[in-house]
Amino acid sequence: MTEPHNDRLGSGLVYTDSIPFSWRQLDTVTGDAAAAHIGHHSLQVLRLILSIEEQGPEPVADADPEHENIARLEFKLNLLIDLVGYLLAQNSLIPPRVLVSLSADGLEWGSDDAPQLGSYVELALYLSPKYPRPVTLPGFIEAVDVTPEGGYRTRAIFPELSVPLQDALEKFIFRHHRRIIASRRGETSTADEHTGVMQHDS
Repeated sequence: MTEPHNDRLGSGLVYTDSIPFSWRQLDTVTGDAAAAHIGHHSLQVLRLILSIEEQGPEPVADADPEHENIARLEFKLNLLIDLVGYLLAQNSLIPPRVLVSLSADGLEWGSDDAPQLGSYVELALYLSPKYPRPVTLPGFIEAVDVTPEGGYRTRAIFPELSVPLQDALEKFIFRHHRRIIASRRGETSTADEHTGVMQHDS
């Protein structure tokens, strides 16, 4: 689901769901070159997820049907090659599901253990079951709270996301928000129709 905002995670929309997720505490902040590589990889994964959810790549303006068909075939082939290579390399080791709240500014999650307050972490989020590759994001641990159950509620902020990556995150979160609104409208419409039928019958 999505929330209009979460004061702890900024003023934008927040995506909340139970997804495969893992974190790794880093000894030092990621270097510029490594951070750029991770950011580029995560941007590509996010773009693929967004394209899959659209059932194909972004349409090209003024493209003729033949070129669009070729582009879609190339997209599917590249996606298949990339996914098969990843699964072979990783042996499909997907982390357990964790309830997370994600915004374009940060991430909050609950777990039995937690990184140190003030440390840097690498966060791996599997945002699409159709494309099980992680979106890897750098984080700085801003808060670690003990829950009444004895676990931890951890909040990390994203200090070094590129503008394209942050935009892609916002687009992903907004699409889920839009789907939820459409689903609720559909449920309301169905309920209204059902109520009208009942009133007519009576």
